[in-house]
Amino acid sequence: MPKSIYNFKYEDKDFYNNYCLNLDDFTLLEYFEKQDQENEFVGKIAPNDTLYNIEIEVRIPYTFPHNKLLFVTWSLSGYPHLIPFDSSNPRKGNWFCLNSAFAETPKAQLDEEFSRLRGWFHNNLKDGLPRHIDDRSTQTALQIFNAYEGYNPDEINELAKKCQITFIGDFSTNSENFKEISGYLNVVKYPNDKFTVFKDKEGTNEKLPYVLVTHIPERSNSFASWAEEFKWDEKLCNTLLPDFRFKGVSDASLDRLRKEGESWYTHLFLTDEEAESDQLDLTHKLSTMSMPKTHKEAIQKKINELVVTNKNIQDSLNRPIEEFIDENGLDPEELNNYYVSKWHYFAIGIVCDGGVKWFLATANLYNREYSNFQYDFERYRCNLKEVSDITLWLSHSNTIERKEYFGRGELNSSLADKKIAIIGLGAIGSPIAETLARGGVRQLTLWDEDIVEAGNICRSIYDNTDIGNAKAEALAAHIKRISPFCDVRPKGYWYQTDYTGVCHYANGNFYGNINYNSQKKFLDALHEYDLIIDCTASNELLHFLSYAANDIALLSLCITNKATHLLCFSNHDGNPFELRKHFLASIEQDEKNYYVEGTGCYSPTFLATSCDVQSLVNLCIRSIHRQMQERGYITSTIWHYDDDNIISDSLHCYQLKENPIKMVIPESAINKMQKLPMTHSGNMGYLLGGYNTDRNAIFVTSAIGQAGSNETIEKMNRLSNGIIDYVGNVCVASFHDNQPLEAAKKQIVEIANNKEVDTNNPIVATVRSDGQIDFQLYIDKKFLSFNPLNNEI
Repeated sequence: MPKSIYNFKYEDKDFYNNYCLNLDDFTLLEYFEKQDQENEFVGKIAPNDTLYNIEIEVRIPYTFPHNKLLFVTWSLSGYPHLIPFDSSNPRKGNWFCLNSAFAETPKAQLDEEFSRLRGWFHNNLKDGLPRHIDDRSTQTALQIFNAYEGYNPDEINELAKKCQITFIGDFSTNSENFKEISGYLNVVKYPNDKFTVFKDKEGTNEKLPYVLVTHIPERSNSFASWAEEFKWDEKLCNTLLPDFRFKGVSDASLDRLRKEGESWYTHLFLTDEEAESDQLDLTHKLSTMSMPKTHKEAIQKKINELVVTNKNIQDSLNRPIEEFIDENGLDPEELNNYYVSKWHYFAIGIVCDGGVKWFLATANLYNREYSNFQYDFERYRCNLKEVSDITLWLSHSNTIERKEYFGRGELNSSLADKKIAIIGLGAIGSPIAETLARGGVRQLTLWDEDIVEAGNICRSIYDNTDIGNAKAEALAAHIKRISPFCDVRPKGYWYQTDYTGVCHYANGNFYGNINYNSQKKFLDALHEYDLIIDCTASNELLHFLSYAANDIALLSLCITNKATHLLCFSNHDGNPFELRKHFLASIEQDEKNYYVEGTGCYSPTFLATSCDVQSLVNLCIRSIHRQMQERGYITSTIWHYDDDNIISDSLHCYQLKENPIKMVIPESAINKMQKLPMTHSGNMGYLLGGYNTDRNAIFVTSAIGQAGSNETIEKMNRLSNGIIDYVGNVCVASFHDNQPLEAAKKQIVEIANNKEVDTNNPIVATVRSDGQIDFQLYIDKKFLSFNPLNNEI
């Protein structure tokens, strides 16, 4: 045996004997000895306090822990994770499958192995269970109980692989979701004949018949037993197993009897007149006979074919056998493979106490049982085969519930449980909807009147099969295929306007649905949502929402040309329309290079690749999720690219003391102020921004230094069409009291009294010695301080 490998030392039998002798809950029955043929040490132990006397052979490789040890027993069988070496030969024993983790040293690895073995005894040995469990149903039940009781994902996945039918969502367990006793389930059928069942039909490729019953009959593998127990009629039987002809005639033959002394040729060949005469005679005799209707119909069909069958026999016997074989393609190998299996499936739901337990029933067309019947018509005999039973194989179902579906990446309930409306389903709205659905959001309402065009494919979630469909409906179908747990509600409908047959999509436009008469009703309907996300970049819509939805969480998301910036504004920080107007105006964009598709009115589309848009959108959703989880509300943020980096610029909100005026300023402006150079006068630079229409909110968009300040202010004012202008000064604080220097205050008063300056109420931002910044507003001939509102970023 190897004693070591480089600096790693393997242990000998004395080490393992001493280890087991020191265990309090195990007894060493047989000391470990070398088994050189197997390159292992073998000993025997017994747990001390168990229901049964259990002996376990321990096989430890010479190279342990680099090779796994085995616990082997003959004392137990049929338990979960107790694997037979050979199911046909119990003498070979069973080994414990413990999935132990690697622990680096022999001592640590033994600790891990015995810890897992103790856990196995605790989880599996229960009162009432025998040593050896031979019943397969009991074995399966124990395996299922162990997997779900301890919520072991690995075991659950292993069980799921064995199930032929899997339900997505808990809709299947509530009998109220199945109004009819029989019908069809929406399923995806796979090449390996496994089925996944969904509540909605979106994304499915087949319908699976189902029937509901109250219990399992004694002969559960017999279709006839089920049909008789629950009085299934012919229609239901044919729905569950089409082509199987249960209780119907599957085969019938009408043979002419040979008279004594009649030659084979005379017996086989009839003239046309003889065949027609026999046909009439047989029809008459059949009408006088008493038999089941299905039998009479099958025999009459054979009688009706008598003349044609006789003619075909004559023709075939007059032709060379080679020609007959070539025409009918009787390939012996093909025939040998054809009548092997033709599988069909249906689902059986057992209803009990309002719940439903599902099974998949499997039947083979070529595994039917028959009853034989014979009817004599003097010179003819008819033999019938009636399908009396069909063998069924039942397999358990698996249900994937919400916890398992979203376990790897579910959004926090503070966001996932919100009723969310998304308006505008383009490059921003559609990936947001998809991301929310993948994170487990329970309800999404989708608004957009547009149709999917080819140009949408390159950076939205649509594909070429959606071209021509309404965005709302195409996205809803996409989300249903992603998450069966999301109640997705597309707004709008198709209608035909005139005799030309051209259809239009109506009522998908959120803002277009509002008019004077319906405005109150529409405003009330807004309160159906907990969060509204506007991705339209429509000024009219956002202006309306900013006032109408002031008591509902509202976000406005827009993107700049070339996707340099993504702006997310929340009504928690003020009026989103005013926020977007000022901060979007402060961003210098490439306004000459928009994309114009050349259709309809001039409405240029921003240029941006999918990767640029998706990166920003994903960061936005990540921030929304984090904020909802940490504080329960969302604040405004602007993201922008800096080469290959993305910079997050949070907006900070301040409230003027004893006054309704608010101020919003980005973190980037605060950082810039802290870095402005000092001057002898105390003035360090200027603040740029603007006021809202009601002049009760100030939006500081940036801070600039004194050098070239006049040119910068003039340029920003021109590019923003007058929205961005001077709004205040940045100055250094007094060393003694951290207040603005008197010279800085005096300058602010002069600016406020200067009629040529538009800002009559300038801000003074004071940079203190500790780096903190205080904000004051000069109003009513005095300086009032701003207090922070949401600066805990």
